[in-house]
Amino acid sequence: MNLYIRTLGFDNMTSEAEAKFIKTGIRESIKEGFVIRHEKLDRGVIILRLSNSTGLYVYGRYEKNIFKYEYYFPFVVGKALSDNEEMTIERHLDKESYAVICDELKTGVTLIFYLQNVMDYLDYLYSGKDFNADDFNPDRKNEIGKVPIRNKKVALTGLSLGGIIMLPVRKERNSKNGVKNNDDEKNRQKHKV
Repeated sequence: MNLYIRTLGFDNMTSEAEAKFIKTGIRESIKEGFVIRHEKLDRGVIILRLSNSTGLYVYGRYEKNIFKYEYYFPFVVGKALSDNEEMTIERHLDKESYAVICDELKTGVTLIFYLQNVMDYLDYLYSGKDFNADDFNPDRKNEIGKVPIRNKKVALTGLSLGGIIMLPVRKERNSKNGVKNNDDEKNRQKHKV
């Protein structure tokens, strides 16, 4: 079972129920037209919608017009765009999924995350605008992954099974209440001893 499917409310689903859910969802999504297919590569993504902004991306291959899914992951549609100067997209070793590495300009933090729209990326590679499509083989790691993509905005979202939200604390330096409260605390500490 995909660990992060629990973030969408499926925390008690067994592996058998999950497989049945995915197969049923694939059939329904094909009927409704929630399929993105790359004809040249015989690959596709089926979108299992759970709400307006969440669902599962099911990635797979076509074998004689029959979709065979390889993996899936949950998604949340992001609306806030992040600025970055460049990003690098690399294929994972164990499956045909991709990691994006970029520096978020507002915070200065390097982010590494799953590429959600794989079909758009493959279309971009095969468009021939910035890369020679003949140099790309989706079945293995490629040198194209080391070429940075410049000046593209990224929509970021996150799913988590747990964590801590850290918010900045604003201290008012010249506040009379802040000084008084601090003095009161010092007096209390003296009287305890």
